Amino acid sequence: MRRHLPPDEQDLSDVFEQYLGLAEDDDDFATSFEYGVHAVLLDRTITLVLTFLEDRDYCCSDPDCHLPFDQGGEWEALREICENEGAFLERPLILRCQTAIRPSARFDESCGHTGAHHEPQRAEFREDRV
Repeated sequence: MRRHLPPDEQDLSDVFEQYLGLAEDDDDFATSFEYGVHAVLLDRTITLVLTFLEDRDYCCSDPDCHLPFDQGGEWEALREICENEGAFLERPLILRCQTAIRPSARFDESCGHTGAHHEPQRAEFREDRV
């Protein structure tokens, strides 16, 4: 259930579910991971909480791995989904991501990404730095 947002905030959770391949009715996106997603747009900043779920396997908890927004095409893919959903995103955007980890989420210790695999992490992606 989505929480009620103030009028100047826009819920983009459904958009990120599609982007991450979690939308049940979208066969174009496929992922081996499952996440909890909560995303809110305020002005030009998207705040995303990406939750690693109970009893699921993940490579790591590094947002850079799961959200490769430091690569140019990802911003356009997100914008395309937004347009299809009737949401307009101004330029340039900032994406602030925080991960949350449920107690029994499992991580592959051999993943090449830096940082602790089992601890919540934060990342900021800027569209104007791609």
